[in-house]
Amino acid sequence: MKVDDFYKFVQEEMLVPALDIMRTKGQAYSGEDDKLGNFKRIANDVKCPVDIIWYTYFTKHIDALKSYIRREYKDSEPIKGRLLDIINYALLYAAILEERGEL
Repeated sequence: MKVDDFYKFVQEEMLVPALDIMRTKGQAYSGEDDKLGNFKRIANDVKCPVDIIWYTYFTKHIDALKSYIRREYKDSEPIKGRLLDIINYALLYAAILEERGEL
């Protein structure tokens, strides 16, 4: 893939859709005030670090990607959706680190 085509693909086919998903799908999880609210509420409920809750959600998508690589992927969601979720979870973890002053 040519460099210009790559950046166009990343912008138009991955980053814009990932942010669209984050805005729509994420509202159901985070609530109105805190984008990281879902992670924090569950971490509080089970008395563990927010990182562990984030990692649990994130690895679900990594497991799906590993399944795809092994040619064993049986999910009804296209793999692109999983890749978009991986992008979003990486951004959410960056926000967790930023909020703690670790980024």
